[in-house]
Amino acid sequence: MIPYLAGTYLGSKSVFNIGAGIIYQKDAMWRLDDNNQTINENMLHLSADVFYDAPIGKEGQAISLYGNITHFDFGKDYFRNAGTMNPANGNNNPNILNGAGVAFPMYGTGTTLYAQAGYKFKNNLIGNTTLMPYFALQHSNYEKFNDAVNFWDMGVNWLLSGHTSKFTISYQNRPVYDVAGDKITTKGAVLAQYQVNFN
Repeated sequence: MIPYLAGTYLGSKSVFNIGAGIIYQKDAMWRLDDNNQTINENMLHLSADVFYDAPIGKEGQAISLYGNITHFDFGKDYFRNAGTMNPANGNNNPNILNGAGVAFPMYGTGTTLYAQAGYKFKNNLIGNTTLMPYFALQHSNYEKFNDAVNFWDMGVNWLLSGHTSKFTISYQNRPVYDVAGDKITTKGAVLAQYQVNFN
């Protein structure tokens, strides 16, 4: 549903899927202790998800739902910022933990809940095209942070030719943290993009 990948069958068939996974790697991560000694730590991730995608009307309407819970263990206080299509590469405020631009702590040691929901309107809603509004939410509790990470994204896909050609406009809201791990504010961003997929 989000603009970067297909993520839905757009009502062409009904799908219900439940999945689970585990990743373990001995000594995958390292950090320095208070005496600057290297400590190796094992990496362990546990995850489960559910996906439902189905037509719900006689004119091509469809619903798409996805949910995931993941426990990440990268080692003590690990986190990583990510900024998809980030337009900035610097930050002049040393008290901001997020880094530059639209980055936020997307991954870290702790538990993350993620959900997406979308609704595709009938076929040929606007000429030969249609719309699919969506909403996505990430809620994470990381060891490093004193406050939960809540990132949300809502928008609408204008499906010019299914996933082959689509235009998306969305609004994203991300938290901003100081170096102590406290949330100090939130920032928003409006995104517009066009995607062409060559099959």
